[in-house]
Formats: sequence, C-alpha cells, structure tokens
Amino acid sequence: MRLTSLDPRITARIQALAKTKEILAYRLYHYKTFEGDATNGKTLENSISYFSLAVGQEGTGYEDTNMPRPNSIGSGNAMWVQSIRSIVLPAKNDASPFLKAIDTNAIQKSIINDVAKVLNRGVITIKQQSQEVFKVSPISLIPTGYGVIPPQITGETALSAGLPLNSLPLISNGFPVELWLENEQTFDFTLQFETPVVIYNTFRFGFILEGILVRPRIVG
Repeated sequence: MRLTSLDPRITARIQALAKTKEILAYRLYHYKTFEGDATNGKTLENSISYFSLAVGQEGTGYEDTNMPRPNSIGSGNAMWVQSIRSIVLPAKNDASPFLKAIDTNAIQKSIINDVAKVLNRGVITIKQQSQEVFKVSPISLIPTGYGVIPPQITGETALSAGLPLNSLPLISNGFPVELWLENEQTFDFTLQFETPVVIYNTFRFGFILEGILVRPRIVG
C-alpha cells in the first residue's frame, strides 16, 4: 500500500483528512453472474456496468458487493484507489466448484475455456463525472488473486487437473492506478466486449478496487 501518490494533490488531501478522519486499507468489490448455456452457448452482454448497485439493491448482498451508494463512495467518505483486480468465482449455486469433469471431446465448452475467452477480451473503462480517467484491454492485464492454475504449470497432463489457488503470488498483484473518490462524486466502471463472447458455463466475474479508505472516526 503506497503512502505517497504520483499526484501531489492526493497526497496533500490524505494528509489533511488524516488529522480528523479514520484511515484504513480497504477494498471495494462487485461480482456479477455471467449466465451460460451448456448446450448452445450464450452471448454475454456487450456492455456491463460494475459498482453501480449499493448493497440491498436488486437483491444484492455482501456476497455481491460492498458499495455504500450506487457509483459513489458515499457522503463523508473518500477513497484513494491504488490498484484494480479482476476475479473469477464459481456460481453461487454451484455445488462442485472447480471439480467438474471435463468432456475431452468438447473442450471448447469447458469452464476453463470460457474463463480464458473472457480474460483475453474486454475493454475496461472508468469515468469520473463523465470524464474518462482509465481504459485498458484485455482483462488479463488486470491480474486476479484467485483462479485455476493450468495443469501444465503443476506438471500434470490431464486438463481436469487444474489447481484452484487463492492469492497466488505471481498473479495477486493488481493493475496500478491513481484514482481519488470523495463524497457523492460519481464514477462509472464499465466492461465492454467489442465483438460477441459466447460462454457455456455459469460463473461470477468481478472487480476489486483496492486502496485507502477515509471515513469519519467511530467514537465509542
């Protein structure tokens, strides 16, 4: 976690707020379900918004997001976002995550192939007050801290021997950014696919904004 920003205005703002506010390491997250079709495949939406729902909206809970307000950090709060991570998770109702048998005659319909298609595509854009402040492609440039290690890395030959690991050092670093969010200032986080992406499996895909949160001190 950095204590000095490339933007001197952010450093000065953090130092000023630290005198009266609580400062802590924090992560904003939002995970969405990508619905597949095991038989015919299903095309993902070409534009998907993240961080646009607060906890409790449209049936979301803390397993989906921790956003206090749609598209903002909330009144009285500020956040210095220092990195962005992507994350792939099993579907909520998946009773055997990462343990599915893979049909070797239909590798193109395997969940590993679906995830690879998503990670190797996509344009991520962040706007503040309608002004673009971040754009990158593909998603794989934004590392994930959770995923399946291909069997070739572990020395196995069977495709089904992929090993799920959390916080793998090689991929647990995020994509560095300098983004300042404060009060009700809005931001838009969008994932876009410029050509169709068809998936056969259902899984969750999300993003994490990691940095330093500034909030009112809790007195007690």
